Amino acid sequence: MSRNPFDDDYRGSSASSTMPVKSYSTMGHGNAESDADYYEREIEKYMQESLESTERSRRHLENSEKMGAATAQELLEQREQLESTEKNLDEIHRTTQMTQRNLNSLKSFLAVFRIVVEEAAGA
Repeated sequence: MSRNPFDDDYRGSSASSTMPVKSYSTMGHGNAESDADYYEREIEKYMQESLESTERSRRHLENSEKMGAATAQELLEQREQLESTEKNLDEIHRTTQMTQRNLNSLKSFLAVFRIVVEEAAGA
């Protein structure tokens, strides 16, 4: 069976049985005090990373809050514009209806006037 020479537990044909086993611990040769220092530094590193992550999240949240407030303000302004436009359209509609009634009245008056003129001309 062929084995991958890059596997950690691979031992080529020249490897002896006395070859030391690979250690994955960084604390293999230190004393308890240096181990404690190492773990304290690791904890401090993770706490700092956590603090930085929290600060980034806080900044993103603050930025999102500002964007939300600006968007709400823009929407309020757009609402006011739409309400003004609606009011203007209502006024235009009312004016158009009144103009149509006036045109209909004028048309009726001119029709009666035409009849009177035609009768006067024919008599």
